[in-house]
Amino acid sequence: MVLLNYWRSILWAILSLLACILPSNRLPQMNKVLIPHFDKVVHFTLFFVLTLMLLYESRLRRVNAGLSRETITWIVVITFIYGSFLEGMQHFFIVSRSGELADLIANFLGVAAALLVYGFGIKLLASIKRDRVRD
Repeated sequence: MVLLNYWRSILWAILSLLACILPSNRLPQMNKVLIPHFDKVVHFTLFFVLTLMLLYESRLRRVNAGLSRETITWIVVITFIYGSFLEGMQHFFIVSRSGELADLIANFLGVAAALLVYGFGIKLLASIKRDRVRD
């Protein structure tokens, strides 16, 4: 089954869901003076890691090939839908939490940053590999 190939991403998504639906009084309180908008950093990080995991696990399935635009598009769509779902859950079903557009933007920025880091990393590794072949 294809979903089993993505077990790391699925596990991370489940842990993220649990973190996002916990009542706010059950979460560690960060000093807002030290780290303003810390929750946005958390959202960014959750989706940065999720996207890197999806990219990695997709790449594992295509051993000697890069990722297609279609695969990358699906990863963006899936993470956007998932992020929207989380914000909707927080807004409509979790009394002590609220869904915010700023959180959704932080999610998407995490996805975009992961795509950039992944793309840069692949190019860097290819460059290193080419240099080793020349030597």
